[in-house]
Amino acid sequence: MIAIPLKRHCSLRFSLRRVMSHTGPFRRSMSEFEETAETPDQRHLAEDIFISSVKAVFPKTTLNKSIRVENSTLAVGEWIKTLNHNVTIVGFGKAVLGMAACVEALLGDHLIRGIVSVPKGLPKFLLENRCSEMLLKATSRIEVREGAKDNLPDDASLAAAKSIHDMVEPLGEEDLLIVLISGGGSSLLPSPAPPITLSEKRHVTKLMASRGATIAELNMLRRELSCLKGGGLAQLAFPAQMLSVIISDAIGDPLEVIASGPTVPNPTGPTECLDVLEKLGISNLVPSVTNYLQRKLAAEARSHRSAPQSFAHVHNVIVGNNKLALEAAEQCATSLGYSTLVLSTSIMGDVRAVAHFYRKLTTVACRLLTVCTSGSPPEDLVGTLQDVESAAITVGLRTFPSKRLIALAQTAAAHGCGLCLLAGGETTVEVRGRGKGGRNQELAMRVACEMDACLATHELSLDDFNLTFLAAGTDGQDGPTEAAGAVIHPGSLGQARALGLDPFVFLSHSDSFGFFSAMGGQNLVLTGFTGTNVMDLHLLMVYPRSQDASAFQQ
Repeated sequence: MIAIPLKRHCSLRFSLRRVMSHTGPFRRSMSEFEETAETPDQRHLAEDIFISSVKAVFPKTTLNKSIRVENSTLAVGEWIKTLNHNVTIVGFGKAVLGMAACVEALLGDHLIRGIVSVPKGLPKFLLENRCSEMLLKATSRIEVREGAKDNLPDDASLAAAKSIHDMVEPLGEEDLLIVLISGGGSSLLPSPAPPITLSEKRHVTKLMASRGATIAELNMLRRELSCLKGGGLAQLAFPAQMLSVIISDAIGDPLEVIASGPTVPNPTGPTECLDVLEKLGISNLVPSVTNYLQRKLAAEARSHRSAPQSFAHVHNVIVGNNKLALEAAEQCATSLGYSTLVLSTSIMGDVRAVAHFYRKLTTVACRLLTVCTSGSPPEDLVGTLQDVESAAITVGLRTFPSKRLIALAQTAAAHGCGLCLLAGGETTVEVRGRGKGGRNQELAMRVACEMDACLATHELSLDDFNLTFLAAGTDGQDGPTEAAGAVIHPGSLGQARALGLDPFVFLSHSDSFGFFSAMGGQNLVLTGFTGTNVMDLHLLMVYPRSQDASAFQQ
């Protein structure tokens, strides 16, 4: 075998153009790996796996599989409509620019007008990275409005929502409204219900997030304080026919949560919102919102709240989600030689609990590989499995696949390869101090702390396993930072301490981005906008150091 030096990456910095240039399976031949006892650079492999997951949920990829236009007929599954130069498009979210470009190409001159609300800077980024398939042509009939810098509703996105409102309101029964929706849509379609102002709405949602509110709780309040969310857009469009095309960024794909459900009935009301504010201890901190909800509740009680308006004129279809991204990641990891398992698409909860789960998962994965290789199981293996099963329940994984993981470890040991354990979802962070970070960077940082603790207690050994953990957002933007997430290994904190950095000081200020930047940025996953959004991807890669590169032979 010819030995070729392995390409080393000190950080996961790659352009969207590189992501889009990948075609075919993400597989490296043996000739690309150095013939030594060292394992291939798992950071490099983690990058390829993450890229593959993002590419699988690009708007053009997902929409072309779901939408057909032939002979003036639009078909989405069994839903069929005749086109007669009667289509209006509106959209809001991080993926809708690429979605709009794809749908306009399919519709041709049947499209008469449109507006899409997208993150500020997205068109420029896509243009600079030569991502033409995600951009509208100069002759497009769709107007692009930019706003919601740092994923926060602002005056620009408010103006875009007003324009969408004005375009949709006059539509009649002969019109077809196509609504493009993706993650980030809530911030890009703000339409506060009077007398609530945008600044008040921003304040309460920021306060809720800082107290650890879930995305479902945040969307509950956004729906109740909005004219367009919670089915408002669908009611405004009636009697026009409506096709809602969705790339989901919500666990379980509940339509009322994605962009706060503008095209479906609102399943909650002011009572639930008041309960959440009380639970979080902020009812007295947002008197204008609390008073509005109490007045609305009283008004509904007096009117006995009539049955919700029919939504028979609306057809909602999900074309992309976290499951599709994980399936692509699984295929990529398998092609790279790993025994691979997708654990869940619904990892949720506080990053501290999720990090603890990944500590237990790392421990059980290493011990299973040891068992399957040596044939002499440690006495506490049953207890270790019970620990990870208990930890899994706290992060939304009600049934941990212990039997599948054992079988996977047996396969990995038999073929001399490593494990790649994948999961998706969306965690929450209780914000402290004035640091800068995001849920994925903080999760990676806390997993590094957990692994460091395992080294101190000899639960793990760097001599036995090569371990890599990556957490990144498929949208390329983790909180108000330029990073999509971060990648770590058990020795990451040792490197930080050598630089005089105390990770717990940074965590006390929610400054995960500051921590990784102070380390030189080599742990940051930097992609820029990806043009899509299906929540987050987590990768745990476990490779026995006793194996050599032959483990990657297919």
